[in-house]
Amino acid sequence: MLKKSGIWSATDPDEIARLRALQREEDHELDDLRKQLSAARPKAHSIDLNSATSRELQMVSGIGPTLATTIISNRPYSSVNDLLRVKGIGPKLFEQVRPYVKVRAVSEPAKTKP
Repeated sequence: MLKKSGIWSATDPDEIARLRALQREEDHELDDLRKQLSAARPKAHSIDLNSATSRELQMVSGIGPTLATTIISNRPYSSVNDLLRVKGIGPKLFEQVRPYVKVRAVSEPAKTKP
């Protein structure tokens, strides 16, 4: 058997294996919960891409601060499919966020009569 030294001198390999197995179980449970929550989110709470704040966009799983800023800077959007032109959003992420975003018609400025 190898002699344990340094920071490993007081470690128990069996305890490390037990803790790692416990961590894997917790990770699996978290993945299941994320899937359940993702499926349970109602579409009625979709976020409008043309008016959402960075914070609101970040509430959508898969969108972080940098991507939220990029989404905002690429406005206006005429359809949800326009997200595919945003750098950082590929087909996989698009399908993930699609149920949680929407695009309301971009209002045009009021025309004044001379």
